[in-house]
Amino acid sequence: MTATNPPPDVRFSEGLAFELKSWLDPAKPPHQAVIVKTLIALRNHGGGTLLIGFQDDGRPREDDAPYDIAARYHLDRIQELVSRYASEPFEVRVELLDRNARQHPRINVAAGVRTPVRVKATIVQERDGEPVILLAKGEIPIRTLASNGRPSTVADCSKDDLERLMQVCFDNREADIARFIRRNLTDIGPAIAEIMSTGGLAPQPSGSQLAADFLDVGDRHFAEEYDRRQVPAEIAELRGWGSREVALVISPAPDGFRANHDFLRRMLSAVPRYSSYPPWLDTAVGGIESEAKVREGRWEAMLYVSDIFDALTFEMFDPNGQFYERRLNLLDVIARRNQASPRTVLGERQVITDVAEVFLTGLAFANAMGVADADHELHWAFRWTGLHNRIVDAWFVGGPSRYISAEDTSPVCQVSFPADTPASALVPLIEKAMVPMFEMFRGYSTQAQQIDEMLTALINRRSQY
Repeated sequence: MTATNPPPDVRFSEGLAFELKSWLDPAKPPHQAVIVKTLIALRNHGGGTLLIGFQDDGRPREDDAPYDIAARYHLDRIQELVSRYASEPFEVRVELLDRNARQHPRINVAAGVRTPVRVKATIVQERDGEPVILLAKGEIPIRTLASNGRPSTVADCSKDDLERLMQVCFDNREADIARFIRRNLTDIGPAIAEIMSTGGLAPQPSGSQLAADFLDVGDRHFAEEYDRRQVPAEIAELRGWGSREVALVISPAPDGFRANHDFLRRMLSAVPRYSSYPPWLDTAVGGIESEAKVREGRWEAMLYVSDIFDALTFEMFDPNGQFYERRLNLLDVIARRNQASPRTVLGERQVITDVAEVFLTGLAFANAMGVADADHELHWAFRWTGLHNRIVDAWFVGGPSRYISAEDTSPVCQVSFPADTPASALVPLIEKAMVPMFEMFRGYSTQAQQIDEMLTALINRRSQY
C-alpha cells in the first residue's frame, strides 16, 4: 500500500473505468457487497479504479471514516475479499490518497479479463430474522451507461453489455497471441510480424488527410478561444512552452449522435484514465468558466491553471466522430512542483505513455459510439511544438550523448488502424506515431521492447506517470 498525493484542487468525476463511493467498511456485509460488485464490474469492463470516501460530485467527504482506514483497506484484506467472491481471482492494488488531512482508499483493478467474472458466492445479511441477499451467486456485474445514461454498476449485465464483455475477453486473448508472436517468433520475418501486429491494413489516405485537417482546425479554434477568454499574463508563458496536439477522426463517421449533454457525458465517461494525466479530461474540474460549450456543432473546452502544477488544455468533441486535444507536456506540467525548469526536457517515457493512453482512449471512444469493429478506422494526427533546444530525456542531461532538437515544431505524425484493434497490437503503431518527432533529436529512436513494457504497465494501471 502506497500513499500518493494528487493535486488538492482536482475534483474527480465518474466514468466507466472510474467509480466514486462514500465511506465503505469492508467488514460489513452490505459494504462488502458494494465493494465486490464494483471491483468485479471494473474487471469485466477492462480494468478501472474505485475511490472511497467521495461524494457524487467528486468532492471528498468532510467527515472522518468511522474505522481505521489503513487496517480496513490493507491490501491483503481487499485481495482476500476479491478471491472469496470472484469466480476468476484477479489482482488489485490499494493506495491511500491524502485529501484535506484525510486518507482515501483507491483500489486499482488491472485489465486482462479473459472470461467473464461472476459472483462466486452469495453475500447475505440477516434482517428481522430473515436472510436478505445482497449479492447473488452467478451474477455478472458490469459497468454500463444503459441503466440511466450515466456510468453505473449493475449487478447482472444485459444482453448488449454481455456482448461487449465477450468482445473484451476475446481482445485480451488475441492480445496474448500477438504478444507471444512478437516476443518469440520475430525470426519468421518482419513482414509476418507486421501483419500480425497491424492486421495488414494500410492507412486510408483520405482518412489521414481528414485527421491532419482536423488537427489544424483544432489549433485554430484553440487560438480563437485563447483570445476570447483573455487569459492572465502568466498563462501566456505556458503557451510559449509548446504542446502536444492530437486529432482523431473515426471513419466512416458514427451515426445517431448530436452535440448534446448525453454525447458529452458518454465521451467523458468513456475515458479510461490509466494515468495521472489522462487525455481528454473533464475540464469542468476547473470551474464554470472551464466547462465545455457548444460551438459550430461540437463541444469545446479550455482549462488553464498556474499553481504548483501548470496546465493549459484545449479539447473538442465532435458527434461526427472527430476529436482534438492540445495540452502541455507532462514534464512541463510538474516542473514547478519539482523545482525544475520547464521546456528543457521532452521525456521519452512520458511521451510513450501519453501516445499509448491516447490510442487506448480513442479505442474507448469508438466503443462508446458503437463502432468498435473492423468496418471503422481510427485516423490519427499528432504534432509536438516547443521542442527547440529540448533534450529528449532526462537520462541524457549532462551526458556525452546530447539528443537535442534543433527545430521547434515536429512534422505531422500520422497513423491509422481498425477500431477493433486489440491493445497489445498497438506497439508498432505507437512507435510509428512518434518516429518523425523523435528523429528531430539528432536521429534518436526508441525501442519496441520499451514501448511494449510501458504499454503493458499502463493497461494494468501500474504506470508511474
